[in-house]
Amino acid sequence: MLKRNATIFWFTLFFFVAATPVYSGMLDGKTFVGKNGEMGKKKSEDDEIQFANGRFLSTGCAKWGFGDAEYTTRVDGDMIFFTADIYSEKYGRITYSGAVKGNRLDATFLWFEKNKYGRPEQVKWWKGKMKV
Repeated sequence: MLKRNATIFWFTLFFFVAATPVYSGMLDGKTFVGKNGEMGKKKSEDDEIQFANGRFLSTGCAKWGFGDAEYTTRVDGDMIFFTADIYSEKYGRITYSGAVKGNRLDATFLWFEKNKYGRPEQVKWWKGKMKV
């Protein structure tokens, strides 16, 4: 019985790990420069997104106290999709979700004000290209 349970455990674990195409660090060493702004508006701000050592950083958000954070990626065809949640002690959480295709990065991000995580305070777009 113990051997059977152990076999089932390892078999299940193998397929769970093999079926989870999520990686951290796939975009390491890449920096993107671009603009962001509120959804539906053209007004934008300059920003830079950096991927290093399995971490994501938005320099535009860093000036508001948002630090770097671990990011995850998944590949679909020629696109690398990523997600990251960054936090500020004063301002709350920002959730990034985006895709890199070639040298382009397109993303959206949601800012959730501290202690008000039910509905985002702002929904923004981010568009840019790889820094050379």
